[in-house]
Amino acid sequence: MFDYIKGKLVTKLPTEIVLDCGGVGYKLSIPLSTFEKLPPRGTVKVFTHLHQKEGTMSLYGFYSLKERALFEELLSVKGIGPKIALVILSGSAPDDFIQAVLSEDLSLLRQIKGIGPKTAPRIILELKERLSRLAASVGPRVRKGKEALLEDARLALLSLGCGKKVAQTAVTAASKNMPDDFTVQALIKEALKYT
Repeated sequence: MFDYIKGKLVTKLPTEIVLDCGGVGYKLSIPLSTFEKLPPRGTVKVFTHLHQKEGTMSLYGFYSLKERALFEELLSVKGIGPKIALVILSGSAPDDFIQAVLSEDLSLLRQIKGIGPKTAPRIILELKERLSRLAASVGPRVRKGKEALLEDARLALLSLGCGKKVAQTAVTAASKNMPDDFTVQALIKEALKYT
């Protein structure tokens, strides 16, 4: 129904955004990979997926067509709904996830929150062939400064229900264990150990 929405970014949280488009505010659930790439404000364009189930509709937003395609491929796997698909996209960069599936790396897939011991082999079996076409479109990653990554991780913990002090303490403690080239997803995963 909607391919994309272009509008003014009103609210930006690690799990959702609100876009003002012609006076209408669209609330979209997003993965962390999209959150990292969106600017803090201004006009943005996000690719969308409208999910309908049992009389309810939910709108999901993605920074790139690749993210949306991966989300939709995950939905085709038995036992994976939109919430788990978002968790998977938030727990691993799209390119890393695709490579893990193509190389049949079960241990790496099992480290991603939302993927259990039965789901990982099912994902490989059902998606390996289909994800091979997405692998060709691997692009450069957008890097942020360390302070911006720490703030993104703190906001993510707040959106998950942690208090301000707990989120700050957890992110600070986790950052001491991270390599120089860490991602916000890896930092959040480590910070959750301190909550």
